[in-house]
Order: sequence, then structure tokens, then C-alpha cells
Amino acid sequence: MDFPAHAGLLRVRGNSTLFFVLQPCEDGSSLCPPKDDELTLWLQGGPGGPSQFGLFVENGPYHVSESLQLVPNPYSWSKRFSMLWIDQPVGTGYSSVAPGDEYCSNDTCAAKDLYNALDQISTLFPGYSKLRITGESYGGKWVPATAAYVLEQQALARAANAAAPLNGMTLAGISVGDGWTDPVHMVPEYVPLLKSLSILDENGLAQFGALMDQVMNNITAGDTAAAFLPWDAAINGDLSKLPPLLKRLSGLNDYFNFDRTEQPASYNYWTQYVVQPAVRAAFGVGNTTLHSGLQVEMALVADFMRSQAKSLIAVLESGVPALVYVGQLDIIVGPRLVNAYLNQLPWSGLQRYQQAERAIWRTPDEPAEVAGWSRAAEPLTHVVVRNVGHIAPHDNPARMFNLITNWADGKPIN
Repeated sequence: MDFPAHAGLLRVRGNSTLFFVLQPCEDGSSLCPPKDDELTLWLQGGPGGPSQFGLFVENGPYHVSESLQLVPNPYSWSKRFSMLWIDQPVGTGYSSVAPGDEYCSNDTCAAKDLYNALDQISTLFPGYSKLRITGESYGGKWVPATAAYVLEQQALARAANAAAPLNGMTLAGISVGDGWTDPVHMVPEYVPLLKSLSILDENGLAQFGALMDQVMNNITAGDTAAAFLPWDAAINGDLSKLPPLLKRLSGLNDYFNFDRTEQPASYNYWTQYVVQPAVRAAFGVGNTTLHSGLQVEMALVADFMRSQAKSLIAVLESGVPALVYVGQLDIIVGPRLVNAYLNQLPWSGLQRYQQAERAIWRTPDEPAEVAGWSRAAEPLTHVVVRNVGHIAPHDNPARMFNLITNWADGKPIN
């Protein structure tokens, strides 16, 4: 390994473990805080997607080339924060479920395990006073659930006049990219989204819409496990025996970015890199299996269509800054889906948010280009990032670095 990261396994429940990589804010970066006291946690989606994907494909100090070489990432988020990537829930990536322990079947289980891991991190690496929890995709559930649990534990400690949890770290913000947060208000937007993009014709929209009707009917009936299956058959394709309907009708095999037909090969280079003996040794994982995440997803099928809107509301009502961004080219969690749930999210600032003026966002790297559009009602900031998809930090690293750093510094996104 060519960068000064810390890595290893944390025992969180029984003998089950969570794998982490912690990269201190990079030496020599003028953007690092003087005390290097800000820790930013990144959570991948899936569910069952290892956060090592984020580390090596999106926002870490190095990307992995086709020849399995590390290539410096000039827009690594570790140039502004100390970064922490955790493969979670247990059974994801290098994180393991021990014999006799169980996979998480809901977001609360995952949040408690993450809190346990964060508690250990705060002891192993003291000195961090601010914690930001960030993530993408199914991280739209992990992030608010974990943040709400942190706030709950802090409140319990205050009520008991006990020592502040997490070694005194306070929650400084949350960020969710293309997040699957509130399915009941998101699923109905698929058909209008696909129609507006002309990806399906009337017959295709009718077939897709029939599956979405099944999703909504099952959610309404309280059968969230059954609700997952038609959604998976329509767009996801993880458990279905056939390719998803969207692929069969459109020919598109990248629901992360409708401007591409296939997903980039670079998404997978990291999986070959991290299983090399030298990397395993550096990571301290020995012969631990690099798990595919399918069992994690199977265990969460019944929870997939349940909302984490209440957790997001709890974070907003506590005054913690929240950034919700979405890539303009995303299909699976496209802008219409995110707009739909934010525009009716029942928090005290909803009216202010609905009435807020939309701002045009530009960056110093691309002064002549529109980077996206933002709308803010403190503590909520919503950004549509132009010309990127679901995996936004991969599609435009510079733009996303500008967004995350300006937001963290309290600067307006315009």
C-alpha cells in the first residue's frame, strides 16, 4: 500500500466484524483543518455494496487502473477531511458474519453495528471532534438511520449526565447522494421519469407501470418483502431469473447513468486489487472472504421498501446540516424520485424549502459551465448535479469535490 491509511477489522456484535479504512487528511493539503479534527464516514449502498468501492472508484486518495496499479486521485475527499470507509452491514466486502451471528434484517441493526464501530474508532484514533456521515444509493437509508441513532445516544448521555459518547465527537453533518430514502414517495415517479427521457414507449411504460403498481399495492398492504420483487424484476435484476424489464425493453445496462449503455469496466478493477496477498496483509484481513453482498441484500429484502424519512426528519429538526444531492443522469434514484419525497417531507422547514429560490451552481474549475442547481432551507441543501449519474464522484470528481467541501465549509452552492 502506498498511502498512510489505517485498516483492519472491528468486532461489533458477537464475533462478527466490520472492515474499515481510515485515511487521515492528506499531509500537505492546504484544505485540511489545522487540528485535523474532522472525520467523514462514507457508506456505500447496495445493500451489500462495500465502501471499498467508494474508496477505490469514487472519493479515495487512489483509484485502481486496469493493470491494478494505484493512480492518484487529485480530487480525493481526504484532501479536505480525514476519511473513514466501512464495509457494512456485517457480511459486506471484508466484513464478516460469524457462525451463530445473524445478518442485519433492518436499518436499525446496521446503525447499531456502525455506532459500535465508530465508538471503537473514536478510542483507537482520538482527537476527532466532528463527525460527518455520508453515503450514496442505499446509503440514503444507512446515513439518516445511523445519524439519528448517534443523536439518540447523545441525548441519552446528556439526560443521564454521562460522558459524551464517541469520545466527544459531535455530528457535524450528513450527506446523501442519489439516496434511496423514502420509497413510498419515490416509486411512483419511475414511469414519469422514463417517459420524460423517452427510454420506453407507451407499451413499455405500461408494462413497467404495472410492476410499479404491484410495488405500491404491496407497500400499502404492509407486505414490503413482496414489494421488493416486482421492483427487482423491473429495474434491479439481482434476484430475478430474467434480466430486468428496463434492460430488455431499452437495451440499456447501466441504470446508474442513462447516457451509457454499459457500466464502466473501471467499477470492478478494485475487486482484483484488494484480494492480492500484499493488500490483504496491509489491510489486516488475512484470508477473509471478499463477500459479494448478495446474502446481505437477501436479509434486507423486507426492509428495502421501508422509509427512513423519520430519521432524516430527526436529523433536520436537530439542526444538523444535511446535503441531499442527485445526479441528473441517474435512473434508479433519479432526480424526480428525490424531488418527490423532499417536496412533501413533513419537517418544520418544509414550507421554507418549497418556497426557496433555486440557484445556479458553478465551480472555479468550470466557470463557464453550469455544474448544477441548488435549493436550500437551513439545515437542508438539495443539489441536482448536472451531467453525472448515480455514482457522481466517479462521473465528475472535481465537481463533487467542490460540492462536498463547500457544503462542509458552510458556503452556498451557487
